[in-house]
Amino acid sequence: MLFAGAIQMLSPGSYPLILIANALLYAAACYAFFLIARIAFPSAVHDVGRGLLCTAFALHPAVLASVVQPSIDLPLLPAFLWGVVFVLRGQRAWLIAVGLAMVFTKETGVVLYAALVATHALLTLFGPGGPARNLRATLKAVVPLGIPLVVFAGYLAYRATIPQATVVWAAGTTQESIAKRFIVPRFDRALASFLAMMFLLNFAWIATGVVGADVLVGVRRLVARHRSRALEGANGNAVLFLVVLGVITAYGLTRFTTYANTRYVLAAVALLPLVMYASLVRLGVGAAGRAIVTGALAAGFAMSTVVTADPVSRALYGTFALGDRTLLRLTRITHECCGAGRDQLVYNLQFTKLADLMSDAMVAVRADDSTTVFVPLDMRWETLGNLDSTTRRRTLRRDHTVWPPLLEPNSLATQQTPSRAVFLALPNGDVPQAISALSAHYVVGPAQRVSRGAYWLEVYPLTLRGASLQSAETATRLRAPLTTTHERSSPPTPGG
Repeated sequence: MLFAGAIQMLSPGSYPLILIANALLYAAACYAFFLIARIAFPSAVHDVGRGLLCTAFALHPAVLASVVQPSIDLPLLPAFLWGVVFVLRGQRAWLIAVGLAMVFTKETGVVLYAALVATHALLTLFGPGGPARNLRATLKAVVPLGIPLVVFAGYLAYRATIPQATVVWAAGTTQESIAKRFIVPRFDRALASFLAMMFLLNFAWIATGVVGADVLVGVRRLVARHRSRALEGANGNAVLFLVVLGVITAYGLTRFTTYANTRYVLAAVALLPLVMYASLVRLGVGAAGRAIVTGALAAGFAMSTVVTADPVSRALYGTFALGDRTLLRLTRITHECCGAGRDQLVYNLQFTKLADLMSDAMVAVRADDSTTVFVPLDMRWETLGNLDSTTRRRTLRRDHTVWPPLLEPNSLATQQTPSRAVFLALPNGDVPQAISALSAHYVVGPAQRVSRGAYWLEVYPLTLRGASLQSAETATRLRAPLTTTHERSSPPTPGG
């Protein structure tokens, strides 16, 4: 927030500045990924493969979507990847520095930094050299790396002395202790949702399938006591680090499962293509075959940035329509809040169309402070916010704005019915249920459609039922001939 806030101070409320800040983080992540690929696969025989790997990462739909949507999850991605670089290069001071940034950014940063340190410790402890020597080397290598975790623990202890000073976010979780959640295995809908986002969503199943095939072959060879397979042109120690780190990271990120937001699992998402490529090398796939598979993954990611095309994801999650296009219903596995998803829709860039269409709808109805906007159930969270007082488009600015009241239909049971209102038919919510509830108080429609290419959204004017009857009576009187009692009793005169 220090980084993002410093850039935002140039013009508070400027979304382009937010995008620039996120783009810088994205560039840092891409460069770190490139360095990791070069360290792990340094030989010239992997030049094409490295290029395709970097392309796949740069075009990953979840990564690009997180660049567009402001959050404190995105900065953990470049920090984590640079942490990998620093471990592989043996740059402990830089690793400690980035670790401090990670643990004070978000709870997930503590998990990710701990995963880096734990992986480094395990490989040092069980590496060649003997138990006693390895134990000394491990303590020497790992103890200084614990500084960020110790500092964070001290901060937690300090905050515990302040009344009502919650530090660790606990929304959507059970009353279990954090330690229990990390130690005791479990399998539930939330875990299935997180695993699906990591290993299946947006053509990720291509990489998962390759890694799965490699694991099966490895197990068979282990049972048969065959020699370990060579990693042609690869840095074996770096590859082993990435594989172990991938397992520990996936485990750590699935211990604290909440909502199906892909930004929560970006670190695991970033490691999967690297592990896949290592599996291709270990399986003995030639350069051409590696290029085809990695290229197919990159192409799948590229296509998925702007269209929901992955057949596996569509079958797993189901879809809903946004105009003539479809988006995934990412709440399907867990049945979590809300509707087909809110933040959950940020798995590719299609959600930006919904954002633009909401602004277009507010322009179409000229919404202001006196316009109550109804949305489907559970669709109120950060839906509109401020509107620019001139353009009526959604804005992050605080000056020269209007703020239309935002309600759900069920609120009408406990409060006065607004006279000037519209219904924003967000397709990720239950539109028929909302219209049915509103119809008890309003005449709904006719719908007004706003469009952007194949994407469209409808907004409905709402007229109070009492006001509607009064308007109808007034209209009938206006259409009737203007006469007096005497004139009604006399025959009309010609031309009268």
